[in-house]
Amino acid sequence: MTIIFISRNREQLGQFSEDEVIAGLQSGRFFGSDLAWKEGLAEWKPLSTFGLGSTIVASGADSAVTVPLPGGWPVWEDAASVGWFKAWWETTYGALFSPVLSFSQMKTTGGYGKPLLYAAVCAALGGVVMGLTQGVLTMVMAAVGGSDAVAPGASLCAIPLVVGTTVVSSAIFTVLAVFVWGGLLHLFLMLFGGANQGFEATGRAVAYSVGAINTLYLVPILGIFAALIWGPVVYVIAIKEAQKTDYLRASLAVFLPWLLCCGAIGLIVFAAWGVIAAAMAGGV
Repeated sequence: MTIIFISRNREQLGQFSEDEVIAGLQSGRFFGSDLAWKEGLAEWKPLSTFGLGSTIVASGADSAVTVPLPGGWPVWEDAASVGWFKAWWETTYGALFSPVLSFSQMKTTGGYGKPLLYAAVCAALGGVVMGLTQGVLTMVMAAVGGSDAVAPGASLCAIPLVVGTTVVSSAIFTVLAVFVWGGLLHLFLMLFGGANQGFEATGRAVAYSVGAINTLYLVPILGIFAALIWGPVVYVIAIKEAQKTDYLRASLAVFLPWLLCCGAIGLIVFAAWGVIAAAMAGGV
């Protein structure tokens, strides 16, 4: 039995059999302008183009079917038509809670402007909460510690400065990270044979995944832990789906640069400690 998925105004109405769709068209429940999808199609198409009177290739209702998102993903790139808040919310929700489905349908071309804007906006929003949290914690610690060095009024006035600095620095750092980290990821993907698309696909995946993870910082304190735990998972899925590679290559590309950086830092610290120890021993 053929299963047809129907969507209207980016909201899925459900899945129906061919007979139910025909009956719905006759009763006015469905319209020819509604978007529809069935297994075998690459994208959603108007219901009027289905030619329901003709033969349709059937598929088992119990088979595993990955249904593409109506209108495509990320919705952020259609913000001008669907509304900025709705586009931001649906893009963020999809990246965080349906990363496999979302990134598997991510547009791998289209430029860097909109992905970078999304990443910067998300970083700025997270920066607001992080700045406020930092400012409030500083005031509380000063009050509890009985510090007279800074007056409470001065601390309170400094909060906008802290928030503003955090917002600007977060947005700038995130945009730079998309290219720097994205470049490293793509380099390691090439080394491991997992770069099946160009750098643009990697850069866009990094922008949308990093942006979505930054929104977790909207939850004070706990958001940091959520980002540390869930962030790497989303990054691996984003790279895997964007580059159409496997989880092993995607995981190596995501984690190996961090391991190498940590190892390099460890060697530098160890060498510095050795030099200091030698100098101290020589001085004695």
